[in-house]
Amino acid sequence: MRQHLPAMRMIVKLVTVHNQTLKSMKNSPNEQRLKKPLFIISLKYKLVLLLMAVTVFRLYAKDNYAQKIQITLEVSNTSVGRIIDRIESTTDFHFVYKTKDVDLDRKLSLHVQDENIQTVLERMFKSSLTAYKVKGTHIILKKRLAKPQLPEVKGAS
Repeated sequence: MRQHLPAMRMIVKLVTVHNQTLKSMKNSPNEQRLKKPLFIISLKYKLVLLLMAVTVFRLYAKDNYAQKIQITLEVSNTSVGRIIDRIESTTDFHFVYKTKDVDLDRKLSLHVQDENIQTVLERMFKSSLTAYKVKGTHIILKKRLAKPQLPEVKGAS
């Protein structure tokens, strides 16, 4: 048995070296990479995603303002220009228009109680050559391309 002892030591050394090689292969970079989750996102990408989400939510919030705000107006025989000034002074809306596209001197009477801006604008400009578009807190007034449809008058015959 003593004769085989150096050979056995040699085999033990080989097995030990082989086991260490296997251990080092198990901890190779490729295997470590596979142990980590695939969806690890770097800090740069996280910040970009956060900024994009904040931007989208801010845009949504601005468009939502027009739906939330309720307007009450009681005006008789008042010019469109004065009504626009009154809406701007009592709300956060701002009108954007060219003076040649909007008849600011047109007189009208408007009686609305707790209505949204869409309803108020529809009543203001339904029988005029002015079109409107609400974008956030800005109301853009333009000249309407087609002639407005006047309300039908039903007469007794």
